[in-house]
Amino acid sequence: MPKKATLALDIAAAVLATVAVLPQITGIAAHEWLGLVALAAFLLHLAASLNALSSLLKAARFGSALAVARIVLDAALFIAIAVCIVSGVLISATVLPMFGLFAPGYFIWNPLHAASAKILLALVLVHVASHAGKLVALVKK
Repeated sequence: MPKKATLALDIAAAVLATVAVLPQITGIAAHEWLGLVALAAFLLHLAASLNALSSLLKAARFGSALAVARIVLDAALFIAIAVCIVSGVLISATVLPMFGLFAPGYFIWNPLHAASAKILLALVLVHVASHAGKLVALVKK
């Protein structure tokens, strides 16, 4: 994927994620649907980043501490987004019932969703900061 397309995708994912984390503004229904759209954007971002991940894995094999740190960060991001999405779907007041489904355990999933969303936000900020140099260089072009 061309770098400009990747940047556009990342910007779209950032905007979607920013709006999705504000259910007080968007309302719960929009929050849930935006979260699913943000999932699609995340998966596209992940697919576009597979070459970079492959390079990180090679660098980690040769003892690069920075590569290992980025792999750990990416793994933590993946786990946080997975927990956030699964718990969000399980407490869904709009998406799940639309398909005639109901998930018990709201009192478990709701706090887990809130905690994972906060952890995810912190990890995304660290992820963006770790790529700040590349982002600035790409924007300057």
